[in-house]
Amino acid sequence: PNPGDAYTLENVTQTTTVMGQNLSGTFITSDKPIAVTVADDSVSGATGCYDLMGDQIVPVNAIGKEYVLNKGFMNLLEHEGAYILATENLTQITINDGVATTTIINQGDTYHYKTTQPLTFVSADKDVYCLHASGFGCELGEALLPPLSCAGSSIVSFSRSTNQRFFLNIVCKSGSQSTFTLNNSSSSNSVSISSGNFTLVPGTSTLVGGAFYGAQLSLTSTTVLPLGSYTIANSTDVFALGVFSGDLTTGLSYHYLSTFLKKVVVTTPSIAPLCVSANNTIALTGTVTGGSVSGIWSTPNGTGLFAPYTSTFTNISTTYSLSASDTLLGSIKFYLTSLGACSPIKDSVTVLINQRPFLTAAGDVSMCENAIVPVALSGTVTNASGATWSGGFGGTFGLPGLITTYTPSVADIAAGTISLSLTTNGNLPSCSAVIKTVTVSFLNTPTVTVNSGASSFICLGQTATLVANGAITYTWNTGATTSSIIVTPTTASSYSVTGNASNGCINSSTSQVFVYALPTISVIGVNSICSGATITLIGSGASSYTWNTNANTPVIAISPTLTATYTLSGSDTNNCKNFTTKTVTVNPLPIINVLTNDSIICFGESTTLTVNGALTYSINSVLALSSTIISPSVTTTYSVSGTNVNGCVNSTTITQLVSECLGINNLTNNYKRVLIYPNPNSGEFTIEVNDEMTLHLTNELGQILKILEFNKSNHYKINIVHLAKGLYFINGKKNNLVIHQKIIVGQ
Repeated sequence: PNPGDAYTLENVTQTTTVMGQNLSGTFITSDKPIAVTVADDSVSGATGCYDLMGDQIVPVNAIGKEYVLNKGFMNLLEHEGAYILATENLTQITINDGVATTTIINQGDTYHYKTTQPLTFVSADKDVYCLHASGFGCELGEALLPPLSCAGSSIVSFSRSTNQRFFLNIVCKSGSQSTFTLNNSSSSNSVSISSGNFTLVPGTSTLVGGAFYGAQLSLTSTTVLPLGSYTIANSTDVFALGVFSGDLTTGLSYHYLSTFLKKVVVTTPSIAPLCVSANNTIALTGTVTGGSVSGIWSTPNGTGLFAPYTSTFTNISTTYSLSASDTLLGSIKFYLTSLGACSPIKDSVTVLINQRPFLTAAGDVSMCENAIVPVALSGTVTNASGATWSGGFGGTFGLPGLITTYTPSVADIAAGTISLSLTTNGNLPSCSAVIKTVTVSFLNTPTVTVNSGASSFICLGQTATLVANGAITYTWNTGATTSSIIVTPTTASSYSVTGNASNGCINSSTSQVFVYALPTISVIGVNSICSGATITLIGSGASSYTWNTNANTPVIAISPTLTATYTLSGSDTNNCKNFTTKTVTVNPLPIINVLTNDSIICFGESTTLTVNGALTYSINSVLALSSTIISPSVTTTYSVSGTNVNGCVNSTTITQLVSECLGINNLTNNYKRVLIYPNPNSGEFTIEVNDEMTLHLTNELGQILKILEFNKSNHYKINIVHLAKGLYFINGKKNNLVIHQKIIVGQ
C-alpha cells in the first residue's frame, strides 16, 4: 500500500471462541512504520448487550512487563479483566490482586484474568501485551494498558462531552500521590486530588524504584466536573491516565491518554577511521531520544579509557583514549546504551584503526666539494603503498622508488646543504603522509700550502724545513704525519703533503726543494815540519774563507809545536759552505845525549864522547860518529848536533874537564862510573853506578825529592820518570868521594 492506504484483516467466522478462528496472536511486520488498530463489533457480554470494542495497538518494542488494572463496574458474570498476550515462549505471568498466582504461556498465546479486586498488578518475565476489557453492567469497552516502566506523562489533557458516568483511572509512583492538579482549560475550575484517593497496588511494594499507587476518581457529577476540556498534571513524576465514560444502556468509551512506552532511539553516527599517532583519541558522540535522554558508551574489545562526559540534552559525548594494545587492533567497536527507566537500547559504531605509515630513510650524508659522487638514497615503508623522493636544487634523481640515487647539481653544491625528502603515498584512510628528510652537506675542501707556496733552496748537506698549512692533520710522501718536516735531499726533489680538515675533507700540495753543490775547498802546503819551524798554507775553491785559527784570508803562516789539523771553511756565491782539513805533522827534534867516558881527565889524556838520540851527528859543526875520541888540553865545551830520520836537528853541549892532576888522588874510577842518560831529558832518564851507594835527587832549592838506593838487586841502575821541567841534582858520597851532578829536564 501507499501512504494513506488502509489494509483490513478480518476474521470471517463468528465463532471466535473456537481455537484457530480468531486473530489473536497474529504477527504483523512491515518494512516501514505503520499504525495498527484492532476492533471487535457486536461483542456480546454474558448478560446481554452488544458493543463495539477496539483500540490502536503499539509495536512490540513499546510494550513492557508490568501493568496495573483498575476494575470497572461490570456485572459479576461478565468477563471483565486482562487479556495478556505473550511475545516470547515460556513467558511466566504473575497476577497479584492481594494473592499472587502464576502461569506460563508461549509466544502468541493469550491468557485471560478476570478481575475481582479494585487494583491488580500484572507482571511477566518477558514483554507482553495487556488489553483491559471493562465497562458498566454488560456494556463493554477495551483499552490497551500502558506499561509501568518507560511510560506515563507528567501532564495529560482530556475532555468531557456527555453527562454520562465519568471516571479517571490513575496510576503513579509512590511519593507523587499528593502532587496532582486538575483544572479546566481556563483554570476557572479545579478538582482536588489528594493522596487519600490512592491505594497501594498489591505486589509493588518490593519493586526496585518504589511502589505504585492507583486511584479511580468518580467525576460523574457535572457540578464537580462540568463538560469541557481539562488538564491533569503531576509536579513530581509521570503517571498513567485512563478515561472511563459511559452508562448501563448507552455503551462505553474507554481509553488511556497518557504516553505509552516511550520508544528509546539510540543513534551512533559513523566515525572516520583513526590513524594511530602519538595522541590516539576518538571523539564519540551519539543521541538518545524517546523514552530516555541519557546513555553510556562502552566497548567490548577496547581497553582504553573514556574521558568525563561532555553531554548536552540527548547528545551523549565523550572522548576515548586508546591503550597501547588498542593501537594494534584492526577496529574497535563502541556501544551507546540508553539509561533510565526504559529497557536499555544500544546502538554500535565500529571505528577502523589504521596504522600510521612507518617510514625509514637513510641517514644524513656529507661529502667534500672536491669529491662529489651520486648520493645513495634508500628507505623502507609500511602501512602505505610506497614513497617518493624529492628536493634539492635541480639535481638528478635516479630510477623512481625507495632505493635510488641523487646526483647533485652545481646549485646544490653552492648551497652548501640540501634536504632530500622521502614522502609516503597510498596512505591508509585518515592517515597523513609521513616525511623523512635526509640532509646532504657539501663540505669545504681545505686549501693546503707548503711554505706559503714558495720553493726552497738549500746547499748540499743542509736541511730544509717544509711547513704545511690549511688543514688539521697531514701525511707527507715521506711517511711523516706532522705539519712540518725536515728534509735533506742530495738533488732537487719534490715533496707532497695531503692535509685532512676537521670536516674530514682532504687536499694536497707539492713543494720543490732545489739543492746547490758545495764548493770544493783545497789547501796547499807541506804535510810535516820540525818542531819550531814555520810553514805557509794556501786555500782555494771558494769566494771567502775562514780558518780555525780565526784567520779569514786564503793564505796563513803557522808554527805548530805539536801535530795539528787546520780546518779551512769556504763559502761560494750561493752562500754554500764546505771545508777541508790539512793535518801538519810536527816532528820532534832529536834529544841528543852525549857522555864522556871520563868527566875529568888529566892534562894530556884522551877520552871518548858517546852520542845518541839522532841518526847523524856533528861535533862543533864537524861530522862525527856516535863515538868520538877527544883530547882537550884544557877544559873544553863541545857543541854536539844530531839530525833524526825526519831531518830535524837538535844540539847539546858537554864540557870536558881537564885537570893538571896535581894532588887529586881521591878521584877514582868509581866516580867516573856515575852515568846519567839521557841528560838533558823530558822527565824520564836512567841513573847507573858501578857500586853500592845512596844518592839523593834534589831540586834547585836543595829539596830531596827521592833517595836512591843502588845495589845488586837493581843492578845498580834506577829509572826516573815523570819529572817536571826544571833543573835537578844528584848528590851523594862514596867513601871520600863527593858526587854532585846536574840534570836538565826540558819539555
